[in-house]
Amino acid sequence: LGLVGALSIIRFRTAIKEPEELTYLFFCIAIGLGMGAGQRGITLVGFVFVASVMIIRGWSRLADQQSNLYLTVTAPSWVKFEQVADVLKAHCESADLKRLDQPGPTMEAMFIVTLADYQDLAKTRDALQQLDDELSMTFLENSGVFR
Repeated sequence: LGLVGALSIIRFRTAIKEPEELTYLFFCIAIGLGMGAGQRGITLVGFVFVASVMIIRGWSRLADQQSNLYLTVTAPSWVKFEQVADVLKAHCESADLKRLDQPGPTMEAMFIVTLADYQDLAKTRDALQQLDDELSMTFLENSGVFR
């Protein structure tokens, strides 16, 4: 750990924050030590095994990745929350309500929505806009990238 810490300060000039970065650094150090010690056979077997696990793990992570967006809807009070929820049920794979405020003449709701692609985003946006011309919405990326 001390060697990795020293490498992060000297070479990268920033602390290593992600466990995956630490794994790669240990992986490189292990390969260097194995090759330097003349243990090429076991080092190559270990390299193939660990690299395979990392590749499979990366593929499974990409397959599980979905497009989650924060959606904030601000609408006049005559637009009912149920109308917004019905639109989201019709056009989104999932919609989780995180906050609902009704201060005075407006209603503000925040959701985390899961969409399959850009077409679903456009359909959701258009359907929400049809509820009222004064309705405003903000889509903000939470995690993931559209495939």
